[in-house]
Order: sequence, then C-alpha cells, then structure tokens
Amino acid sequence: MPQIITSFRAGGGPSPTPRPRMSNPEELPLAQNFARGLDVYTRLQSTSVDDDEISQAAAALRQAALQADRAGVLSANEVLDDIATSDLKYVLCEFYLAEVVSRTRAPNPAARAPFAAEAADALEAFLRRCEVHDLLTPEAKRQREGLKRGPGAQNADPGTARADKVARFRRERAIRARLEELDVTRRRRAEEALLNADWDDEDPDASPEDEVEERERWTLLIEDAVAKSLDNLDHLARELEMIAARDELAAARPAGRPRAGGVNARAGRGVYTLMPDGAVVPGFHDASNGSASSIGGQPTGQQTASVPPELMESLRRMYGTGVAGGSARSAERIRSEVFRPSHVLPTMTVEQAGEIEHREMMERQRAQAENAARRAREESEMTQEEREERDLAKARSWDEFKDDNPFGHGNSKLRPCS
Repeated sequence: MPQIITSFRAGGGPSPTPRPRMSNPEELPLAQNFARGLDVYTRLQSTSVDDDEISQAAAALRQAALQADRAGVLSANEVLDDIATSDLKYVLCEFYLAEVVSRTRAPNPAARAPFAAEAADALEAFLRRCEVHDLLTPEAKRQREGLKRGPGAQNADPGTARADKVARFRRERAIRARLEELDVTRRRRAEEALLNADWDDEDPDASPEDEVEERERWTLLIEDAVAKSLDNLDHLARELEMIAARDELAAARPAGRPRAGGVNARAGRGVYTLMPDGAVVPGFHDASNGSASSIGGQPTGQQTASVPPELMESLRRMYGTGVAGGSARSAERIRSEVFRPSHVLPTMTVEQAGEIEHREMMERQRAQAENAARRAREESEMTQEEREERDLAKARSWDEFKDDNPFGHGNSKLRPCS
C-alpha cells in the first residue's frame, strides 16, 4: 500500500493542500504539456478561466506541438491507419492552441490582433497536418478548397450552402451523441473494475477504455475539430480584415479633426454648449459674459455647427426662450443645480403647514355647526304629524330595501353548499 503523508498545522488538523506551482513547459514531457492544455480547453467550454491560466495553457500547447515535431511522433509519410492510437491525440495540439489563444482577453482591437493572427496560424497548421495524414473527410476537403479560393467562392448557390450547413449540423450532432455513448461505456467499465478489484490492488484497471474505443474517440474528436477549424478560420480572417481596416481609418483620420460634440477625444468627448440661436459651441460657453471656457486645459475655439429648427423649437418649449447657455438658463443657475438633491425639496416650513391644517380644521368645525343648527331649526318647525310621516316613510323605505336584498343574499356565491 502506498504511504499517505499528511502535514498538520500548529493548531491541529491537516493543513490545506497548496495549489501546485506551474512548472516551466520546457521542463515537462510531451504528455504533461498536452494534458495541461487539454484541461484548460475543457474548462473553457463550460466556465471562465483567468488570463494567467490561459497564457500558461497556451505556452504548454506551443511546447507540446514543438516537442511532437522534434520527436517525430507524427511522421509526414503516415496516414490515419499508420498512426499509433496513443499518438493520435497529438494531432490536436494546434487546434487546442488556437482555441485557447482565441479566448485571451484584449483591452482593445489593436491588442486583439496578435492573438487572432496566432489562432489563425495555428488552425492553418492543424488543417495542413490533417491534410498530410489524410484525416479530412470529402466534405471537409471541399470546404477547405473553397476557403483557399476565397470567401465568396465557397458556395454561390444559397440552396447548396444551406444543404451543406444542414449536413454538417447533423454530423456534429451524431459525433456528440457517439462521444457521450463512449463516455458512458468508459465510466461503467471503470466502476466495474473498481468493484471487482482486490483490496490491495493499487491499479484496478490501468486502461478502462480499450484501444478500439480510444481510437474511435480521438478520430471523432479530430473530425469535429476539423469542422470547427474551417468555420473559425473564416471568422478569424474577417476579424483580422476589420481590425486592419480600423487601423487604416485611424491612421487616415487627421490628428486635429474634432469628433462628435465639437471637441477632441482627449479634450473631453461630447462637451458642448447649445446657444439660443441654434449654434453648437465646443466647450462650456457662458452666454452671460460671452466667454468660452477650455476643456482639458486646451482652448476649445469657436467652431459651430447648425442645429435643426424643429429641435430648437422643442428645446425652447421645454426650457423657455433661453436654451443651454441663454439668459433664462445661465451658467450660475446650472452650477447651482449641480448639487441639488434628487428628491423633491419642501415648499413650506412646518409652521406654515400647521397653520394650513388649523385653518382647514376650523372651516370643517364651522360647517358642522351650521349643519347641526339648520337641522335643529328644521326639527323645531315640524309638527307632530309631519314627524310621524317622516319616520313612517323612513321605515317603509327600509322594509323595501330588505325585501329587495334578503339577509346573506350577497354572500351566496361564497357558500355554494348552503
């Protein structure tokens, strides 16, 4: 039995296992570098990975591809049937490298260009390796030739393009289903090996997957990687074209050309003043004294741009005759409203509100007293017969209401069983 060594802290109990330090890829063998890159690629399919792990996995896969070429693991004169099953997985080194490098985060498009170029080169190297070892299907070869001729020469007929896309989708779905079946078989075989193993057996089953299934697994993964590479290669080429076009436009733009809003990006983007006459003046312009301030320590100048009359009319209806720098909305008023609270400010003091409440209460009491005096005066002016007739009419009205509305009539729907 192998010995298990556990370290203990001073306070008792085992200490947490420290995270292993990543070794230099040049010091590791081919199998470990490939396993490290494959682990990061697998986790990228379902979760996010930090930039350090992505860069370390990319370095490991670069070294793995270099080691595979130096060691001659994959000979140029070998086809699929000649490659050993244990070496078949190293065909995917460039594909995994492209997928990991393409996931690297970049702060801007200019910084994204090197990663996209490296990913495209890696995919191209992977497809060339598959061509050398005869790993491309007839459909993949046809799509590969279309990419070599150009983006517009692949499938000019929309119907043919749609049929090819449907066929690729069905094939990818069949590959995923078969890979899931192989995973289930592999797990079941591993569980059976653990149940049937002896108690002192250190390695119950070193190969829970036989060579036939392992070879089928890597063959399917290579076929799926070829399909993804053909699609991603086209996307990366378009991305590099857009980045190059953006750089050309940025280089052709004059250095002092103002951006939208009348100011340069360094001076303050979108800062301008809308004058009452419909002119847009860069910077903050105080119409009370006719001065224009600077932005970012640089004078803004007096470059103006016309504003549509309908926009000016709507602004005047909203803000009055002076708009954004006019006399009715001066710079001092704008400055005073900067630190205004977001809630509605009170319009009166507590004493003023109390006086209003007291005045309304006195009016209600006076109206109640007048109504009571009027009813008492009417009661005193009525005779005994008039009072009896009034009470009789009130009683008849109440009886008619009870006849029209029996007791509990409105609650019958709440008691369906009664």
